[in-house]
Amino acid sequence: MNRAVVLLLLLAGCVPPPGEIMVPDGTVTYTCAGGEQLVVRYDTRADPPSAMINRDGPETLLLDPNTPGLRYSWPSDGSYHIWDTDGKTGTLSYRDGERGVVDVVLAGCRA
Repeated sequence: MNRAVVLLLLLAGCVPPPGEIMVPDGTVTYTCAGGEQLVVRYDTRADPPSAMINRDGPETLLLDPNTPGLRYSWPSDGSYHIWDTDGKTGTLSYRDGERGVVDVVLAGCRA
């Protein structure tokens, strides 16, 4: 693709700038290590943007702007899930508020 076409696509908002992560919008199904599937519903129009996972029942996670990449978690001091993703791959972890420990729940998730 020539540079003029790439520049036009960038200006039109069709292609993310180099180094930026393409934020998914809508429902994405990930297949994780061990074959387990995780369905994530992204809402990039919400303020703040959110991702809903349904692992142990529906749980809405909010985008954490203070971390690199895309990290969604529940903004509380208790226990909550953490979804780290680049849109194509991801890792689901769980923070146990009582123990203060983060354990990986699903790794190697790919859309």
